[in-house]
Amino acid sequence: MSESAFNIALRTIRLWLGNDLSITRESIDEKIDMLLLIPFYSKCDRLALIREIECLYRVRVDDFRIIERSERKLPWLYLKKSEINWNFWMRYRAYLQEEKMFAPDTILKTDNLTDPMC
Repeated sequence: MSESAFNIALRTIRLWLGNDLSITRESIDEKIDMLLLIPFYSKCDRLALIREIECLYRVRVDDFRIIERSERKLPWLYLKKSEINWNFWMRYRAYLQEEKMFAPDTILKTDNLTDPMC
């Protein structure tokens, strides 16, 4: 696929997504799937399109959730939290931030998800 065809595909997806600067990954996938059904665009690189769109828009991630029985959530950590050395979490957070380039909001949501006090 030529570069100009890729750019036309990108413009088409942006037109379908509209002017909202904050979109979901699901809406990106949906629009790209629609585009790839059109024979002219069928050879477009799906991952390249996703990367380009994600660079142009703020991709919204809903809050994470844990599904568990209520009796599993025991408040033991609250009493011990100040005594625990969180070295692993600090290294993992730095890895997500520096190596994986995760958005700060995603890292915060992960931290909140794994902290029973939130």
